[in-house]
Amino acid sequence: VVSKMAASLPATLGSRTLFLHGWRTTGDILKFQCRDFVGKDVNKKGSPNFINAPHVAKGKPTPEIEQFFEPPFYEWFDGLGDQSNPKYEGIEESLSYIRDYALKHGPFTHVVGFSQGGCMAALLAALCERDGEKAPLPDLKGAVICSGFAARDPEYAAVLQSVGKLQKIKMIHVVGTMDVMMINRSTELHHLLGGDFYEFMRGHEVPNKQTDPESVKKIIELLSS
Repeated sequence: VVSKMAASLPATLGSRTLFLHGWRTTGDILKFQCRDFVGKDVNKKGSPNFINAPHVAKGKPTPEIEQFFEPPFYEWFDGLGDQSNPKYEGIEESLSYIRDYALKHGPFTHVVGFSQGGCMAALLAALCERDGEKAPLPDLKGAVICSGFAARDPEYAAVLQSVGKLQKIKMIHVVGTMDVMMINRSTELHHLLGGDFYEFMRGHEVPNKQTDPESVKKIIELLSS
């Protein structure tokens, strides 16, 4: 589905961007969610920019996803343990998968992530900031984090803490003021890595031209840079 707004954008907008979907969804679902800030050549069937995570979801998605979309669904990691000892099972495999995918289909200069994909996008930006050529996405210069959060698995939380405010990579955070799951965690991530922070009057969702035209404009500017 290509929106009227997307039809007016440069056809290749987002062609060097990797899009990472949310928890227990798919790349195609995120493609629909991001329809107002990708060009028509990118928002098409078989687009290499929207990938599925390498792990099939171990449980059901949210009721809204289950109602409107068909399985299978995917996840970047499975959160195990508790608040005092969280463990992200499968995240290392996901990082390796993204590295291999970028070698084949990249380079990717930007990354967009929603929810769990936002957590991954923030971690990828921090790894690029820290390790440069050794990072899974070594060419990153911009990241958009929609309703994202900072990794709490100690190994990856330490990466974010060690990097601190990003200097080389431009980052935008967008979160709904009614997103009770993520508003505080998105704020925490912003405090860790810095960047621009935008809120809009919605819940746990990707902004579009109706719900938040200002953030969409900022995202388009970043993906065009």
